[in-house]
Amino acid sequence: MTLYKAIFIGLVDLKAFHESLVNIGCKPGNNMTMDNKEKTCVEGDSLNVFVTWKGAKKTYRLDKVIGDSNGKPFAIRFGGNLVNAMHKNMTKIRKGAPMEEYYEKKDLEDFENIGEYAPILGQKYFDYYSDVMEVGKLSEREKSLIALTVAATQKCPYCIDAYTNKCLSLGISREEMMEAVHVGAAMTAGIVLAHSTQMRKIIKKKEM
Repeated sequence: MTLYKAIFIGLVDLKAFHESLVNIGCKPGNNMTMDNKEKTCVEGDSLNVFVTWKGAKKTYRLDKVIGDSNGKPFAIRFGGNLVNAMHKNMTKIRKGAPMEEYYEKKDLEDFENIGEYAPILGQKYFDYYSDVMEVGKLSEREKSLIALTVAATQKCPYCIDAYTNKCLSLGISREEMMEAVHVGAAMTAGIVLAHSTQMRKIIKKKEM
C-alpha cells in the first residue's frame, strides 16, 4: 500500500472550501484520523488541481509545475474530515507555522481551572454545565451531537476535541457527526443570509 502525506496547506476557509466541493458533487473520504494517518490512504474523489500566479501566461496543472522527487504522480483527493481539519487548523497561523502559545492540546486539561480568579462564578458555571449535560428529555448521545455541532460553528478547538472524542466513546459514527456539523453549517449560512434583509432594506431605501 502506497502512503501519501499532505504537502500543501490551503489558506481558504476550510468550511467554505469543503462545502463548495460537496455542492459540485464531490464525495469526501472522511476516513483519515489522527490515529491512522501514518498507515491509511486518503479516500474520496480525485481532484484535478490547477495553479497560476501573477505574470503566468496560462493556468497549469499542478503536476506540471511541481514534481515528486521519486517520479511518482500526485494523488490529490477530497479527504473531507472537516471537524479534524478545523481542529488542526486552529493550531496554525495563516502561513502554517506553529502558534505554540495558542490552542495547545494540553490547554484543554486546564479547563477545570477557569474559575481560578473568580471561584464562586466558576463553580456556578460548572454546576450549570453539569445540570445541562445530564440526561433529560434529550439523551446523552443527542446532547453530545448538539455540543459538537455548536463547537464546530463556534470554531472552538477545545470543544471540538472534547466532543469528537465524547461522540466516539458513545458509538456515534463519523457519518452522524459530519451530518450534525452540516446542520450547524446550514444554520450558520441561513443566519447570515437572513441578515441580508438589512442590506436589501438599505438598497431599497436609497432607490426610492
